[in-house]
Amino acid sequence: MNHVTHCLERAELLRRRFLFPLALLFAIAPAFASDAAKVKQPPPKEDKGPGFFHDLLPLAWQKHPKVRFNVYTEMTPVGRQWRVPTTDKPMYYFSNPGQFVQTGWEVASGEKPPPKEELAEALKKALAANGYVPVADDHQRPDLLVVFTFGSSGTNPLAVMTDVELADDPNPNTAEILVNGLMHDPALYQDVIGRARLVAGDKFALEMKAAIDGEFRNRRFNQTVDHLPPPVDKTAYLPVSPDGGSPFQLFLSDGNGNNQNLAELAFHTIYFVTATAYDFGGVETRKKIPLWQTRMVVEAQGVAMGEILKPLIANTGSYLGRETPEAVVVTKRVDREGHVDIGPTTVVEEAKPAATGEKSNPR
Repeated sequence: MNHVTHCLERAELLRRRFLFPLALLFAIAPAFASDAAKVKQPPPKEDKGPGFFHDLLPLAWQKHPKVRFNVYTEMTPVGRQWRVPTTDKPMYYFSNPGQFVQTGWEVASGEKPPPKEELAEALKKALAANGYVPVADDHQRPDLLVVFTFGSSGTNPLAVMTDVELADDPNPNTAEILVNGLMHDPALYQDVIGRARLVAGDKFALEMKAAIDGEFRNRRFNQTVDHLPPPVDKTAYLPVSPDGGSPFQLFLSDGNGNNQNLAELAFHTIYFVTATAYDFGGVETRKKIPLWQTRMVVEAQGVAMGEILKPLIANTGSYLGRETPEAVVVTKRVDREGHVDIGPTTVVEEAKPAATGEKSNPR
């Protein structure tokens, strides 16, 4: 009996000992919860897109590749006299569905372009943002005829180059190395110069041609020197090019990387979309009066024509019908699952006023 009483007293003592701390805990718990709620939670992690190692993969393996889109618009003297359309004061045009073409020194087989209807819709949207609107029906007279073409321009200078030219070079697929192939085939030479003109216009093409011709003169001079006896005067066979680089290397090293980027496009297969505008008044009288041409291009390596032409239009369409002093580069990531990082659509600033004596077209 005494043992039972002792146990009961012991249990009561333990209950009282733990009851107070437990009650205290329940009393202050809401305060702790309130303070915890006031603690600023860390912001959610920012989605920085693909990681560093993603961009080290070959372009064809990347799910979100970063692609360089290039665009260039040339305006004719007649085209510069026309007013610049806006969404408030548009110009009206008629267009064809678009023609698929394959050109170049080496034409690829099996290329699958996207449906013409999808490209036409993408071009229609881009033109509308710049103030060019399609005619509603056959009864409305258009101001312009806009002709669309799309396709590829293929080349492969590696196919004609010798093992000696490719030896000991870790990356023989650059313009600096591929220029050697042009010495072997005049048709390949003309092909590369023509692609340079397509990518960036006559001025760039002529400058690159002059640099390549200077490179070839250097090579021929050096080959001749190699077969001559040692000169008595050691200064007799000085290099033709400036110290530190050949003519083509100097051309590529323009300081801002533009020449390098454009030359790489000229030496590689590209996909393109062109839009050429003609005065519809000339069409009615069977005369070709071109006003402007916009050329949108992207290197073909690592991407498929079917997946890249629509992003090409979406990311360069703001330059349609807007003269550019030189080729413009737009770098964007493309989601191969079908989404395109196009950002906001903008209109290039209005062209400079026509020179004195030129009258703007009232249309």
